[in-house]
Amino acid sequence: MPTVDARELVPPDSFQYCKSRGLNPLILLDPKIIKIYATIKSKFPKAICNNWHYGGKYSQSGYRNDGSGAPVSQHRFGRAIDIHGVDPRILHHHLLKWRLLSYRDITAMESLQDTPSWVHIDVRYSQAGFQIVRG
Repeated sequence: MPTVDARELVPPDSFQYCKSRGLNPLILLDPKIIKIYATIKSKFPKAICNNWHYGGKYSQSGYRNDGSGAPVSQHRFGRAIDIHGVDPRILHHHLLKWRLLSYRDITAMESLQDTPSWVHIDVRYSQAGFQIVRG
């Protein structure tokens, strides 16, 4: 399993805040979502959440602190990631195919109709188990 670069999952201000206090920025995320991201990266090396640290436009695709999205977005609780850099249809299919073996902790994925250029996954609490949700 590759090591996860916290900058890929945490926005710059939160990253700097944690680092300035000697904290690992990954404390802002649910360990299950970190493990899932690492697994995805091992299968799809070009997959990325945030790319702000090398001049890219994504900074809120993991832990989200800018107030964007739904008020109860799982991103705000460190339980969701949006994956870019991989054909969403291929990644979506892979996650569904291997869900019970490699991705058991995923409890929700947004419909490809709602996220045609990325894949949203999260590890929200769900009594219903796994579900495809509308964005």
